[in-house]
Amino acid sequence: MKHIHAKIYYGWIIVAAGVLICIAGMGFTVNLMAIFITPVSEALSISRSTFSAHSTFFSIGQLAMYPILGRFFAKRDSLRKYMLLGAFCGCICLFSYSQATRVWHFYLISLFSGLTTNLLTIIPMNILLNRWFKEKRGLAAGITFAGSGLGPMFISPILASIVNQFGWRTGYLGLCVTFFVFTVPPVLFLLKEKPSDMGLSALGADSSSGEQELPLTGLTRKEALRTPSFWLLGAALFMGSMMCMGVQANIVSYFGDLGYSPERAALVYSVVMGTLCIGKLVLGAVLDKYGVRTAAIYMCVTYMVSVIFLLTAQAPVTAFIFALFFGMADAMLIIPGPIVVGKYFGNLEYASIMGLSSAFGSAGTALGVPVMAWAYDKTGSYRAAWFFALILGMFTLLCYLASEKSHRSRVSKNSK
Repeated sequence: MKHIHAKIYYGWIIVAAGVLICIAGMGFTVNLMAIFITPVSEALSISRSTFSAHSTFFSIGQLAMYPILGRFFAKRDSLRKYMLLGAFCGCICLFSYSQATRVWHFYLISLFSGLTTNLLTIIPMNILLNRWFKEKRGLAAGITFAGSGLGPMFISPILASIVNQFGWRTGYLGLCVTFFVFTVPPVLFLLKEKPSDMGLSALGADSSSGEQELPLTGLTRKEALRTPSFWLLGAALFMGSMMCMGVQANIVSYFGDLGYSPERAALVYSVVMGTLCIGKLVLGAVLDKYGVRTAAIYMCVTYMVSVIFLLTAQAPVTAFIFALFFGMADAMLIIPGPIVVGKYFGNLEYASIMGLSSAFGSAGTALGVPVMAWAYDKTGSYRAAWFFALILGMFTLLCYLASEKSHRSRVSKNSK
């Protein structure tokens, strides 16, 4: 195999490019938005839930485009030109946020951002990883999408300081410039569409028989939709996204309510993002080695433990313990869906099925952030929201376990 003799298999260069793209393409557009909730809400004299609703418009855009882009990319070998378009759209959105003067401006910009963000990130990156890796797919995904936490880990305290000293508009402008630097050069100079373009084979593919592309096996989109495992997985992704993003987007404001300075609250958030990088690596490896059942127990139990610490986070040490547990669990936002889809349904119509399954997660995100902010507006506290998150954690675990059992039953039945 050609990649055995190379010092570095080029698939890992694809992963490195993906890290840079996800630092900005996901880290900036999703994971850093919590920094802006309080300052923008106060500047526009609106409630937190009113401003946080812009994330719902972002998720609605994603929800609408996931099934479309899944089928769109499935029919195309070339992804880079669409990823480049997505990068420029991301820059436009961050710049536009800095110029917004009404809350509906944020809603409109966020809708456009949601419609275009997956030209750059989740769908095309997972398709590329699926082309380049037969083995170590979970590890490759874990490293790639760790970028969404790596950037915010370092940038959160800096951004909070900039927003505190120079205002939130300057914060968005800084993100716009940094977004361009982290996305456009990697797409142009590092990404390669598939191994055969370089005379290589996918990592773990049988190249002794001349195999360079992975054979297409598994279920069609129509067949996958007829299985209970698809819908149970969708329910797990919906609730998992709802509970994770609902907490993630509101914790900076929550710690501010507890008396933390903006810089200290951002530091806790930075620890969450740093731990998230490790969490994605660990979760990807657990899915590779131990399967869906063990991974589901690990991530859901870790999440529920983190929420218990969040409920008692008045003491700084407890807040940082929460950050460590939650960062590990928060990996369930991105990692499980694409990998489990591959395990359950194969790669025959992978992009199309992944697009549909990702829509469940996007729908959960659309509800999670405003629902938990609404709980604060109604009660003056986040405690009710955190208890709701605990309940969601339990049901998410049950759905993952049921989906895995249904999948094993189908495989066993078909093998007879």
